[in-house]
Amino acid sequence: MVTSKSPVLDKTLAKSDLRSQDITVLAIVRDDETIPNPRANTKILEGDELICFGKIKNIRDKVS
Repeated sequence: MVTSKSPVLDKTLAKSDLRSQDITVLAIVRDDETIPNPRANTKILEGDELICFGKIKNIRDKVS
């Protein structure tokens, strides 16, 4: 879950730098909505759950 201290908070997927860490966001769960295959201009908000593919260490370091 994206917290208030997350380095990706309030960034778009494109600006989040996740791809350079070999992290692919497959979906975003926001409130009661699931956003499959989110676009690069989708903004990451506090409380979002990112469904990702990649090395777990990279995901924990970059998203949490």
